[in-house]
Amino acid sequence: MRFAFLLLFSTLLDAAVAGQGKPAIGSQLPAGFVYLRDVDATIEQDIRYAGVGNFTARPVPGYEAAECVLLREVALALKSVQADLKG
Repeated sequence: MRFAFLLLFSTLLDAAVAGQGKPAIGSQLPAGFVYLRDVDATIEQDIRYAGVGNFTARPVPGYEAAECVLLREVALALKSVQADLKG
């Protein structure tokens, strides 16, 4: 349940960030936000809206890169869940 909530929150946050235009890779993120890969590179990411493998069969506007941008606290919570799953 905890993982499902975090995944849902991550998806909603990602959609909100996409609606504002995602920062280009390597650019400065807003305060408090991080790339998930920078917090835990072992978490597999499948950002389908950035490619053709989604229900629209084409990249969705606003998803210029297949990157997961999260609040630092959310990324750390996902890192904790990842560690529990590896446990």
